Amino acid sequence: PESVDKEKITVKLSCDLRAFYNDQLKHGLGMFDIYMSMHRKFHLRIDTMYNEIQRLVKGEEEEDEDDFSDLQNCINS
Repeated sequence: PESVDKEKITVKLSCDLRAFYNDQLKHGLGMFDIYMSMHRKFHLRIDTMYNEIQRLVKGEEEEDEDDFSDLQNCINS
């Protein structure tokens, strides 16, 4: 099996991805079209973007009282 380098997602890029994703959802696009648009815009692998969006959505669903620690961990990693 080939080793795949993990793409880095900064806090700003994460915010940009989420904003773009939400905007695409508002237009009623399907998941395939959304991720292909994101791929063309951000030049990241689909799985990288998918994993990041899932992480963000999961974080919102949990609605931690300790959101700051998540942000701090993200910045420090």
